[in-house]
Amino acid sequence: MRWIYKVAQAPNTTLSLPDEIQYFLDPFKVIYQHRSCKLNKSKSFIESYSLGAVWKYIKGRPLEGAHNSLIDAKAQTDIVLHKDFIDYIDKTKSVRTIDSIIMKYQQNEIRKKLEPVRLVHGNWQEPRSSWKLD
Repeated sequence: MRWIYKVAQAPNTTLSLPDEIQYFLDPFKVIYQHRSCKLNKSKSFIESYSLGAVWKYIKGRPLEGAHNSLIDAKAQTDIVLHKDFIDYIDKTKSVRTIDSIIMKYQQNEIRKKLEPVRLVHGNWQEPRSSWKLD
């Protein structure tokens, strides 16, 4: 979702998120947060919560062409429609609003640009040899 948001916000772009899209389902958050889900590591032998690993677990073969948007979208659809996931579609953590995702992303970007809030300890002295004069 963050990648789609970045593309839609790029300078001089003609792209935007359609107003009709208000919600987003992240299957990996659901699988990770619900230990009762049969796709959770506590119940399965998946290597990780990555798209390729979860898809390989449910399909029994590697995901060819990962990181291609269409292939990734189809793989996520396979996961969401899988019998071990379907009961978790309506759980509290499954569906999030696009606005909440974008707001969190924007807040994180702002935090990255802020000055550190912790002071350097009192005895710190930077070695003069690391200073460069222009």
